[in-house]
Amino acid sequence: MTTENRFNAGDLVWAKVHRYPWWPSIIYHEALSSTQIRKSKKEGCMLVSFYGDNTYEWLDPKNLIPFEANFNLYSKRRHSDSFVKAVNEAVDEVKHRAAIGLSCPCKFFAQYKPAPVEDLLEVDIDGYQLGTVFTVKQIKDFRQEFKPVETLSFIQQLALDSSDIHLDLNQKKEVARALAYRKANYEEVDEPYYQAFGVDPKSLGGSIVVSDDRKTCLNQGKRFMFEFKYLMIMWPFR
Repeated sequence: MTTENRFNAGDLVWAKVHRYPWWPSIIYHEALSSTQIRKSKKEGCMLVSFYGDNTYEWLDPKNLIPFEANFNLYSKRRHSDSFVKAVNEAVDEVKHRAAIGLSCPCKFFAQYKPAPVEDLLEVDIDGYQLGTVFTVKQIKDFRQEFKPVETLSFIQQLALDSSDIHLDLNQKKEVARALAYRKANYEEVDEPYYQAFGVDPKSLGGSIVVSDDRKTCLNQGKRFMFEFKYLMIMWPFR
């Protein structure tokens, strides 16, 4: 974090430009922008990319506020279809980051690649935008946001009565984490993938292949809950 403001490149924010409403945006990494954009930099401003149309603007940090903390206040002000599209794209990115928090680079090597800019990694998670870049610190922060007790409580509530759950932003993040964890532990092992990296798949531990068989699925569910409870106990010691 700089001494000039409380935001960093990669942060999700609401941005205010002139008469337009507060808009879902992300603080863009300057080093990834074009030469023309970098030359237009304004002193004390941050490069912001707006969701919905991917346009850019150099903005004073005083015109930015955190995205998640102000989501309920600004997301429901439906000004236009383009605004709704922008909000949905930003929410997808929030879920993406939650999923990264429970996606292990030790198992899916090709999902984490060096970006063209030093100290940045490209992270590709199935179901989300490819080629998104993050710092190592950001990835660690995504992991630290995981609260096992809250995730386990959400899964238990969902299992008891899924019809009574209205998914707010935090619950959408829990869904993304649960699905990422399930994928990392129960997806069928692709042996050529690991062999290409010189890794013996058996060294990663046994994985249960996803099956349509009811008994197998039930066993998967029981193991899934057991492992989450174990993770809930062990997480503070990691």
